Amino acid sequence: MRPRAGHCALLLAALALGLHAVEARVQPLRPAAIEMDPPLPPRIIPSTLGHSEVERELRTLERLATSEKPVYAAGAASQARGGSAKSLAKPKAGKAQPAASAPAAAGGPGTAAWLLGLIHLHGAGVARDPVRAQQWFEAAWARGEPLAAAGMAWCLIDGCAGPPSPAAAQPWIDRLARANRGRALYLAWLSLTRQSPLVLAEIQNPRTGSEDPPLPHPELLLEAARLGDVHALIELGLDAASRRHWQQARSYFVAAAPKSKAAAANLEIIDMAQPRSAKSSEAAAAPGAAALAEARRAHRGEGMPADYAMAIRLYRQAQAEGNPEAQKMLALIFSRPTPTGEVDLAWMRQLAYVDVNSLAPSLSNLAGVRVMRREPTPLYDFLPPKWQQRTLPVAP
Repeated sequence: MRPRAGHCALLLAALALGLHAVEARVQPLRPAAIEMDPPLPPRIIPSTLGHSEVERELRTLERLATSEKPVYAAGAASQARGGSAKSLAKPKAGKAQPAASAPAAAGGPGTAAWLLGLIHLHGAGVARDPVRAQQWFEAAWARGEPLAAAGMAWCLIDGCAGPPSPAAAQPWIDRLARANRGRALYLAWLSLTRQSPLVLAEIQNPRTGSEDPPLPHPELLLEAARLGDVHALIELGLDAASRRHWQQARSYFVAAAPKSKAAAANLEIIDMAQPRSAKSSEAAAAPGAAALAEARRAHRGEGMPADYAMAIRLYRQAQAEGNPEAQKMLALIFSRPTPTGEVDLAWMRQLAYVDVNSLAPSLSNLAGVRVMRREPTPLYDFLPPKWQQRTLPVAP
């Protein structure tokens, strides 16, 4: 039986529809259009979601920081010519200097972005995120916040979003000098010291009269301290303490203490340590007692970072002056050298609180000693006190 023409037409139509359906199934899917937020400013994702107050304040700051368009190009300062760091130390007559510390407060979009950068840099109520902090500093600068130059300079010095590049921070430091000359001087000093090679202390003969290496670029720190910069005052105080110039160190910490908890803590350490050195008049009258006291201070890190090279040098000085305790301590230190014949630092650390006066050397009952410290970053004092209380404690 031959198929009718109508049946053939239906079969051809069905075949065409089937082929079209197969073709439609094998065609690649086109990706849907994705709308992305601009790279600056980034979204805030607080790590403390349970803290509704912190989250609410962060959201408010984010909305304020993104409420206006940028007024400056974010990378404009990076293309500017940077002057010499040392040229900043020359004060400009006739111009009033801004306050050394200017905590961010409620203001425009630039101020809000600056505060968000400080919050993320220090982990105040959120997880610490230096990369996001630098993004907010860029947003703050683009929205006209002059202090954001300090954030950009620090991020280049310390390496917030990449390897540290202290030399590249100079253009931002020059910009900062217009708003806060004292902080610009301190950051210039910090940048130069980060670029300098590390000077290692050596164990030298005390009779040679050698002294510790001088503080590099002191003119920058001194001028910054004259302008009231907190971090410069702390740095000068730490340097004076490391040289055992206690009264000078105390004066620097007194000047910085009203604006810095670290300086106040350092001042307390000095005030507590001074009377302890003169507790026993009998011990103070012993030969080499002064050198022995300073050797123990350097050995234990009392009021300054532990310096074993200085401790050995002072123990030898006390021994040369006839002090028996120093002689016993030196014998213990060199009784267990490394395989290469050098001082074993781990062994020396264990000897820091050993009482050598007993028949068998034993640990003394001294309490743990506090160590002087700096602020977490050179921008910490810009963070309002309310947000400082939300940061996690940082080890000295």
